[in-house]
Amino acid sequence: MTQRQKRFCAAYASTLNAAEAARRAGYSEATARQIGAELLTKPDIRAFCDRLIAEDDDRLIAEAREILRYLTKTMRDENAKQADRLRAAEGLAKFQGMFTERKEIKIDTPNRPRVMVYLPEIEHDDDEDEDTATTGGRSDLVIYKPGDGPHID
Repeated sequence: MTQRQKRFCAAYASTLNAAEAARRAGYSEATARQIGAELLTKPDIRAFCDRLIAEDDDRLIAEAREILRYLTKTMRDENAKQADRLRAAEGLAKFQGMFTERKEIKIDTPNRPRVMVYLPEIEHDDDEDEDTATTGGRSDLVIYKPGDGPHID
C-alpha cells in the first residue's frame, strides 16, 4: 500500500467520505470522487480503512460500562451538585429498568395471530382520549385495559 493510499484511509476513517478523503490524500479534485470509490473496492485498502474506523470507534465511543461507571461516580460524589447527582441516579435507574411504565395493548386482527404488546406510557394532548394517543390514531388497533377484552392464551 502506498503512502498516498494510507493517507486516504486515514482521511476516510475521519470523514467517511471517499471523495473528500481522496482530496485530502492528494488526489486531484477532478478525479477525487472516482478514485475514492475505486480505492474502497480494493480489499487491502478497505480492510485498512475498516481497521482505522474500528480503532477510532474504540477510542471515541463510550461503551455502556464506561457510562455506568461515570454515572455511579457522579451519583456518589458528595462534592457534585445535587441536581447532577440526582440526574445520574435517574440515568442508572432507567438503565436498570426501574422506571419502566408499561401499558398492555392487545391487537386482535381477523385471520391473523393475536399479538400482545407492552409499550411505555405515551403522553397525549388533553383533547384526545388516551386510546387514540396510544395507537397514534390507527383504527386497526384495539386497546384493551387489563381485565377488559378477550383473553389470549
